[in-house]
Amino acid sequence: MRKYQNEILVLFAVVFLIASVIFEKHEQNRLNTVHNTTENRISKLEDTARLKKLWLGNKTILRRLKLMNNFVGEKKVKHFEHKRDHADIALDNLSSNELNAVLGKYIASTPIQIETLSVKRNGRKYGLELKCGW
Repeated sequence: MRKYQNEILVLFAVVFLIASVIFEKHEQNRLNTVHNTTENRISKLEDTARLKKLWLGNKTILRRLKLMNNFVGEKKVKHFEHKRDHADIALDNLSSNELNAVLGKYIASTPIQIETLSVKRNGRKYGLELKCGW
């Protein structure tokens, strides 16, 4: 055993060197993964902050909702009330074309959070109740 003492030390040193290189590569991959995940989260937070700033521009949203009411006419607006960042809208006696235009053109393209949306059919006419926030 004493005869091969130097060779055994060199063997342990080589094994230790290989293990340290493998460990270093593993840690680099882990740090890269953590870095990429952090960058993705930061970009999502930036997007959320940008969208929140856009959504909080309630004058724009309120104008679109009032345009929707002007589109269907004053007689069909049963209830329209807005508070600081919420709106309650009730429309009545809408034709199918008006209902599709209101849902597709105004509500779907307006950055609002729909709390409740109720569409009721009365014969050939429709009623719409919407509670939303922004």
